[in-house]
Amino acid sequence: MTSRLSGQAANRDQQFLIRRGFDRLARFYDALLFFTSGSLLSRARLAHVQRLLAAESLLILGGGSGRFLIDILERGFQGRIAFLDISGSMILKAQQKLRAWQQKQMIRSRTAPNVTWIQAPIAQVPPEQRFDAISANFYLDLFDPAELQQQINSIQNKLNPGGRLFFCDFAVRPNSSWWQRLIVWSLYRFFRISCHISAGTLPDWQTVLPPQNWTILAEASWWRGLVVSRCYTLQTGNQGGAAGTITGLDLSR
Repeated sequence: MTSRLSGQAANRDQQFLIRRGFDRLARFYDALLFFTSGSLLSRARLAHVQRLLAAESLLILGGGSGRFLIDILERGFQGRIAFLDISGSMILKAQQKLRAWQQKQMIRSRTAPNVTWIQAPIAQVPPEQRFDAISANFYLDLFDPAELQQQINSIQNKLNPGGRLFFCDFAVRPNSSWWQRLIVWSLYRFFRISCHISAGTLPDWQTVLPPQNWTILAEASWWRGLVVSRCYTLQTGNQGGAAGTITGLDLSR
């Protein structure tokens, strides 16, 4: 009992440090992303947006300052949205962006986007809430292996049958070049110091999202494979077989 209570206390402390770290980053988070990668990460997040627009419900994991939220609304997404982030300051930034976008579009309250704001881990989302689509953009790389498996389990439980996971993240392979490894090392060093994230290295996404469980419907990559964007569908009962045409595109150039 004592050991379990100690573990729970340590987990609460870790979440507090992570939340405080991202709260501090919120003020200049957009500028930081643009300075380090320009518009690349935004383009990667939107690589498969046409496959997303038909969804009636979407869970955005680690929505950050709300750039992705505004991008999909601008492209015509009309479904129900749950916006999840552990940082209250990030959610506040996203809410400010949404209000500014609504004012610019002259959207009245009765036609406003249906967005629910959740400042909590995905495990605290009510079990009865399920979604046609889930986006995990540069989100799953924040967790150590044990936490990552919990995240994947939660994602599987939150997807409706036939639902899709929109995944975008960095990827390192055995033949990755030195500059790719240096970029990833620098990012982890920065976020471990500033936000106290538990992860220290990038996972093998092929292991995390194995093909016997997840079918890739579409994928694209940039910077010679350093950034990947994929649309997955979850296979029912781990049955094999393709659920759609796999399209691959390297946009490095």
